[in-house]
Amino acid sequence: LLRVHGGSRPIAERQVRQLVHLGSERTFEQDPKYAIRILVDIAIKALSPAINDPTTATLAIDQLHRLLRCVGNRKLSGEMIRDRNGQLRVIFRTPDWEDYVRLTFTELRFNGAESIQVVRRLRAMIEDLIKTLPEHRHPALHKELALLDLAVQKVYLLAEDLALARIPDSQGLGGSARSK
Repeated sequence: LLRVHGGSRPIAERQVRQLVHLGSERTFEQDPKYAIRILVDIAIKALSPAINDPTTATLAIDQLHRLLRCVGNRKLSGEMIRDRNGQLRVIFRTPDWEDYVRLTFTELRFNGAESIQVVRRLRAMIEDLIKTLPEHRHPALHKELALLDLAVQKVYLLAEDLALARIPDSQGLGGSARSK
């Protein structure tokens, strides 16, 4: 699991082993993407033809919205830790903002494009995140908005349906944009 490079003195193997914790399950604290993965799974299961429950998918999207806002306001750490002298000491893989955004939107867009409730809720989420998150988070969100537009355009062939699908709706219930 670990490789120790350099250093002015040896590190006891016991000390290094105490830094690694093994368990039978992933936890949200150890793997922040895990919470997002679970909510995406709930939403896409709700959207499956056997269940067909877009309201449950929308409720999961509400929680994803909250999580992305939280993640988007955090400083996502890099992959390297250096000591005081600039010497590289630890390399580790962490998800970046684009990883979180792709994980959240890709399957939801693919599985939810045919639900006007879901696409309106996704649009409202993306637009809100663009308004509330720092500017350096916007490019990934603009990309997802463009992909959502393409998916909606492919599914909704009638101009009236297409116009409705493009109205952001924070509840996904079909209210007009004026009522927001």
